[in-house]
Amino acid sequence: MGPIVNSRRAQASLVQGIAAAALAIACLLPLVTVAMTVFSQDTSQAPNGTIAQALHSTLGQARLWVLLAKSLGLALASTAIALLLGVPLGALLGRTNVAGRRLAFLIHAFPLFLPPFLLALGWLHIFGQQGILGSVATSRMLFGPVGVTLTLGLAFAPIMTALTALGLQGIDPSLEEAARTVSPPRRVMTRILLPLALPSIALATLAVFSLALSEIGVPMFFGVRTYPAAVFTRLGGFQYAPGEAVLLAIPLPV
Repeated sequence: MGPIVNSRRAQASLVQGIAAAALAIACLLPLVTVAMTVFSQDTSQAPNGTIAQALHSTLGQARLWVLLAKSLGLALASTAIALLLGVPLGALLGRTNVAGRRLAFLIHAFPLFLPPFLLALGWLHIFGQQGILGSVATSRMLFGPVGVTLTLGLAFAPIMTALTALGLQGIDPSLEEAARTVSPPRRVMTRILLPLALPSIALATLAVFSLALSEIGVPMFFGVRTYPAAVFTRLGGFQYAPGEAVLLAIPLPV
């Protein structure tokens, strides 16, 4: 049995290695190709043609780091809103017997199938200066960091709800039944079930933060400058500079 087990493990490791290599090539090859092409064209125009000097001239501007900090703050605030809304809703829809919870979840998840820009347009028709409930004060609030944060938080909250519900549904029901014999349902949910679903919640938090940070349409619609938009402007229009765009994108995954 020993040689057979070792052979199967070796085959499994080989398959996993091939799959990992294929995934890495599919994800990284386009980025590496673009970076090599851009650096070979643009850094040759810099003094001595060094990448280090190109990095210094592009990323050495203080205003870019301020803009990056602002974008990170907007993404964190949007993620916090999604957490505050999505986790309780995920617990309610994923681990209770509330009537109509499936229909409620479908309605709640519907914004996931739409670009966040359309939600921003809808809020404009409601709280814009000419909107149904709009005024000068609501319009000023909407066209700023508050409008961007609320729109992105509400748009991505269904991701938090869905992954929280999936994490809770994967818990053994017998564990919950045993806990309810000694504790009330609320305590079981907050002290036992949600901590067990923490990996799913953490994954949802990472996904929402990444989407909120990389979102371009909503901040541009509300007139809020963000770091990803600064990268995007280098790829079109009169500011076309692909080499600078690649260099500006370096801090984002870091």
